[in-house]
Amino acid sequence: MHSPRFAIAALVLGACLSFASATLSAPSSAANENRKAGEAQANPPQSGRTEPSATNAADAHRSSTQRQPGPVFVDGALDVPGAPQDSQTRPAKFSKRNDMLDKVAIMARPLGLSEEQKQNIAAAIRRANPQIASITAKPAEELPWNVTMHALPVGTDPRLAGLKYVRLADRILLVAPENRIVVGEIPAQPSR
Repeated sequence: MHSPRFAIAALVLGACLSFASATLSAPSSAANENRKAGEAQANPPQSGRTEPSATNAADAHRSSTQRQPGPVFVDGALDVPGAPQDSQTRPAKFSKRNDMLDKVAIMARPLGLSEEQKQNIAAAIRRANPQIASITAKPAEELPWNVTMHALPVGTDPRLAGLKYVRLADRILLVAPENRIVVGEIPAQPSR
């Protein structure tokens, strides 16, 4: 004689198998429904037909200014009214901007400071007059251990909190002090 646990396990297994078979057959019925809807749009109803159809109801609500059916994506960009034309989701092979961004290390990307903010930071650092370092570091590179970093002047942008700087002859390097990685740079002289 079988134990009650075995009977319960058999019932659960049977229920799971029937659910799985129903789930596997569902996509084909959904595909059939999509095919039927596509056929209904391709073959408009004949004149004299009086019963409403889902296709006719949907067409009645469409605006006459909507775009004609076609691909939603063209060259990797969303081709619908109001969509951004050159977003960062567009593949690099279709976007020169994204191709250039793909070649820049993430840590070397600009900090997003305005020209005015950069000029204010550079002016505050010039007033502090720190020693000019003679190194050739750039964003995403690690500073040598013998380079002295300085705290940013009080009142600089809050997004730069925790960063330090190194002044070079032509630019100011913004550095993450915990790993000495250059995370940004600002021209030392105001742009004209």
